[in-house]
Amino acid sequence: MNPSLIARRLTGALIVFLLASSPSGSLPAQAKPSSRKPVPAPALLISAIAGQTVPILPLTYVVVDDSTGDAAVPTSRSALLAWADSIVAEEILARAPEVSWLLGPELRRKVRAAPGMLPEPDRLGQAALRFENVKRLPDPLFSYLRTLAALANGRLVMVPASLRLSAAPGGVRAEAMFVLADARSGAIIWRSAPIVIGRTAAAAIKATVDHVLPDAR
Repeated sequence: MNPSLIARRLTGALIVFLLASSPSGSLPAQAKPSSRKPVPAPALLISAIAGQTVPILPLTYVVVDDSTGDAAVPTSRSALLAWADSIVAEEILARAPEVSWLLGPELRRKVRAAPGMLPEPDRLGQAALRFENVKRLPDPLFSYLRTLAALANGRLVMVPASLRLSAAPGGVRAEAMFVLADARSGAIIWRSAPIVIGRTAAAAIKATVDHVLPDAR
């Protein structure tokens, strides 16, 4: 059978399998402005990707409302990105150990071991996936992720595309966008936009991951 046809069928089957885990049976809409109440988010069916190697791109888009009042939130952009990204990554590792996740430091080592092939993982343009109307990986992001997946001997890539923190009654509201993409076909096969409220900013960030990777499946 034609290899491209096999790839298309595999992607289609994976889409159906992943969407079966969604309460609505369809891809969710992007998070609305912060006035929207916290809502359940479609979860990722981890059994569909268990045993696979999946890179997690670094978080590059974080917006913090000054009214959050959480002194633990870093004020400089570089420190803020590193802080939020580490919380997301560690929670994903804890919630889904069935997957061989490749985090930012390892991705950077792979890129530097192949000079000239890719920009740094923080500069691929992954924040563009925070927009709901982006239905497929746009170029040059598509080309970058295809190369990155090849370096990682994988196919899928997890993208924490955005994070917004704002004040809310009783704590901090976190609005996130997570995307799982097929780096070979360019298809976005799962998207989830959890909105949660936590006692602190860190707790709220962790809760966004907990919503898309729940314990009970």
